[in-house]
Amino acid sequence: MDEKVTITELYDAYLECRKKKRGTIPCAEFELNEAANLYDLWLELNTGTYVIGQSDAFCVTRPKDREIFAAAFRDRIVHHFLIRKIGDYFEAFFDNESYSCRKGYGNLYGARRLCAQMQELPNGWGARLDLQGFFMSIHKPTLCKLLEDFIRQNHKGEDVDFLVTLALQIANHRPELNCYKKGRTDVWKRLPANKSLFTNADDCGLAIGNLTSQIFANFYLTYLDKFVREKYPNLKYGRYVDDFYLLAETPEEILGALPEIRAYLYDALRVTLHPLKVYLQPISHGMAFIGFYIKDGRIYTGNRTISHLRDLIRMQASEKDKEFHVEQFTRRYNSQAGFLVHTYSYNIRCRAWYLVDTETKAYLEQPPWDFTKIQPLHQYTLKYKIIKNYYDNVQSKFA
Repeated sequence: MDEKVTITELYDAYLECRKKKRGTIPCAEFELNEAANLYDLWLELNTGTYVIGQSDAFCVTRPKDREIFAAAFRDRIVHHFLIRKIGDYFEAFFDNESYSCRKGYGNLYGARRLCAQMQELPNGWGARLDLQGFFMSIHKPTLCKLLEDFIRQNHKGEDVDFLVTLALQIANHRPELNCYKKGRTDVWKRLPANKSLFTNADDCGLAIGNLTSQIFANFYLTYLDKFVREKYPNLKYGRYVDDFYLLAETPEEILGALPEIRAYLYDALRVTLHPLKVYLQPISHGMAFIGFYIKDGRIYTGNRTISHLRDLIRMQASEKDKEFHVEQFTRRYNSQAGFLVHTYSYNIRCRAWYLVDTETKAYLEQPPWDFTKIQPLHQYTLKYKIIKNYYDNVQSKFA
């Protein structure tokens, strides 16, 4: 058998895949028979019998209604394996003004970058733009052609055919044909036809929720990045997933570029610039971007993030067993507060703490002066309860 995937490579991909996932049921089930499961997956990949398994499909309602597909754990290992093999090629290809799905970048980096660019043009104009149903409108034949050419051009190893085949298998996969729907099924009824893989065109759409979908989508729009940067070098540009912005000295420069950008997106990538989401205004008025609001050289928290934190506090206040939910509440609260701490948001964090109901506060320590995080009292943590229960059982045996 010609070994295209070594067991070491697959094991390393598995270790990376299970990071922060060891508390989930799919990861635990795979780990119960780890050696046999990895061997079976290794054998399937090397013999060409690997078939993508069943996904979990569900909908989320925040920040808006959206359909998510979670691949089976063994398939996620394959995703990590593939990106470990060809991820460096993507990283070298990505534009410096692309901020998503990249180590060392992210939404905070994008907000800071936009803030710096706005300070260079204090009297200029800015436009914030969006693509219409981006993930669901990605044209698979176009993506696969770009992927195959890209991998063959950059990867010179003997396993190039195998990697191309695997990448195209993942890109062409239609998870809606083999999935288990769970959660709130009523949300699907609210989704427009072009927002769901179940009602979308057969040759369009990538599943939101998989590592490869994020990387492939970023790769797909890197061609837009390069087009804008080469065609309009005088414009300042940045992109996070399918949200992007243009900055210029005058509004005419931006309005003059939009028709060609719209045409390139449609002709070359088969995606559409959203006709109702083109926001043009003076830079001095500030700009909203990926959950932040940037103005006067400062980064403020977006209203949506503040709303999420307040909803979380109200949800905790409505819980009957507050002690049982306090650790989960703490984790989710700190996740939001950790986002806020990078913005001008002291008063928001302060008010948020005082919105927490008195009963919940009885299970929490007093937060630090800057309200950057909260934590439960030691005796109410799950770890403490497990240890206490263990020693209580030991003492009862020797009593």
